[in-house]
Amino acid sequence: MGSWQSPMIPSLRTSMIVDPPDGKRPAFTAEGQKRFESQARITTLESRSLFERCIIGNQGPPRIPSIRNYGESQIVQTPDHVVLLTQVNSEVRVIPLDDRPPGPDNVRPWLGTSRGYWEDETLVVETRNFHEDVWHTRNRGISPNIHVTERYTRVDDGLLLYEVTLEDPETWDVPWSYEMVWPKMDPPGLFEFACHEMNYGLINVMRGTKVRAAENAGDLAR
Repeated sequence: MGSWQSPMIPSLRTSMIVDPPDGKRPAFTAEGQKRFESQARITTLESRSLFERCIIGNQGPPRIPSIRNYGESQIVQTPDHVVLLTQVNSEVRVIPLDDRPPGPDNVRPWLGTSRGYWEDETLVVETRNFHEDVWHTRNRGISPNIHVTERYTRVDDGLLLYEVTLEDPETWDVPWSYEMVWPKMDPPGLFEFACHEMNYGLINVMRGTKVRAAENAGDLAR
């Protein structure tokens, strides 16, 4: 299906969110707000995100636009699978297109368990069973029981419409949806993404955290 780029098309839209119609994400439930606040306060060496540790990329689900040129993706299609490759952190999603069940509830990968099927010319991908620490990889506040439905539709030879709906009653009272259009990359293909867990940025974050912890310990000892 080719190589595609995250939104680089000028638009007068004020929001990617199409439902609710006001373009705003629904408010958190009381449980979701509490979860968000507790997760936002966790800033330890162990809480550095998997993205920051160069383990996962930004392919999703759900796919969320990121800074710089992190949006390049390549889609490879076979009769029984679709493979999504993302340039950032060389992330790979393998999505079966058969009728296999989503898997047992106690098997929860970082990217959840995805199953795909076709609705006419649209590829629909449903993902469940996220890891309990899914917030390390996605937005804070969401629960591991979130249900993500993605829809990929080829608008024409050069455009791919990406639509996603998020359902998580533990986090929001109502589902919500957003969409974006990906232009086809020219020339196609992904570049090597050189990143690993010992990148200098993370090393310096850890050094600074240790220094700050030592300073705080000294203040408490006085």
